[in-house]
Amino acid sequence: MNKIIIKIAIFCATFFVSFMLIETLNSPSQNAVRAICTGLAIDYAETEVEVSSQIVIPEAGGQYTQKLSIVNSKGKSIEEALEKMEFHVGKKIRLGHCGFIVISKDFCENDITKQFDYFLRGNNLGNNTLLLFTTGKGKDVLESASNVNSNEVDNLQINSKFNERRLFSKSANLLSFFNDYLSPHSTSHMPNIVVNKKSKQNEENGKSEENDSNQNSSSPSKDAIENDGKVAVFYKGKYVKLLSESEREDFNWLDSKLIDNRIRLENINTKELQNANVTFTISRKNVKINYLFTQNCPTIKVELSLGLKPESVESDTLPPAYNYLVDSVVNSAINNKISSALSNMLKLEKEYGFDVFNFYKEFNIHCHAEWQKYLKTLDGSHYLKDVRIVAHANCFDDF
Repeated sequence: MNKIIIKIAIFCATFFVSFMLIETLNSPSQNAVRAICTGLAIDYAETEVEVSSQIVIPEAGGQYTQKLSIVNSKGKSIEEALEKMEFHVGKKIRLGHCGFIVISKDFCENDITKQFDYFLRGNNLGNNTLLLFTTGKGKDVLESASNVNSNEVDNLQINSKFNERRLFSKSANLLSFFNDYLSPHSTSHMPNIVVNKKSKQNEENGKSEENDSNQNSSSPSKDAIENDGKVAVFYKGKYVKLLSESEREDFNWLDSKLIDNRIRLENINTKELQNANVTFTISRKNVKINYLFTQNCPTIKVELSLGLKPESVESDTLPPAYNYLVDSVVNSAINNKISSALSNMLKLEKEYGFDVFNFYKEFNIHCHAEWQKYLKTLDGSHYLKDVRIVAHANCFDDF
């Protein structure tokens, strides 16, 4: 009896495996029914949303190879545009591998969270998808980054990671953007990516010379996209300000994770130097910030410790083999520079109403009772209205 049961069980298992194998062999390849999207660009085209998708197309051969294709579609919303795109390509657009979204300035004039709700609510996109800003057309950035002749410089993820080391240590992704949007400070920021106009023109001119394989093979590839050092700031889901490189540098002083930036001091006068221009690299930086109330006024007190490495000295009175060290003159000049920078930073924040470093949260944590009392006196004014900032830096040689 037991032997019969065992034989029946083996027969059923064999039949089930064979049936599943036949079904698998007969089912179409995933590449035949799904298109893998690795990047998106979103623009406004008149009254419609234009979505451009960077799609990976596997190619047959002895080794696994792939190429990128750009597909564009328009609709009243992102969801509608993507749905139309699926009809165009005849496949389901899979966004699970989408690493970035390039959004244009025109698209950001309104609250983008209303459009991006589709990505987050339906779990249609990874939470860590990078958000990148461009003053031009997003699809132009996407096309330049997808060019088969582009080099690693044109990798948008690598390009944007530069911000974490030199511009802003916090990158905007889909989840952090919504978290910031729902926080009291309602502020987020993204790196600005632009298309190199000369490279774009050369690319268009070079299309007529594609048959000249020898020339193409010997010519080095040029970068087509650039991170120009500017940062787009968003408040309540809308684009409000593109920080210039100099304005962005004013914000950098409060970010302790940013090092290896250079600081240039002009008109330095000492016993050895007259009207000299001196450049240092900030090799070490420690930032301590205290939040307190002085005379019923919210005050941000910043203390910096900066390790400086001299890079260059420009002076007509430069002594031979002179090694310029950090002294009281440099320390005073840097303190003046930092005080001016932070004053400009706070002035910008008050003017546009954003709060990049979330001062609201810090005041609420460190001096809750006084902060809540202060908020009640504002009568609808922005909470940064009466905030002050003071700073002091201690500089030292760091070779």
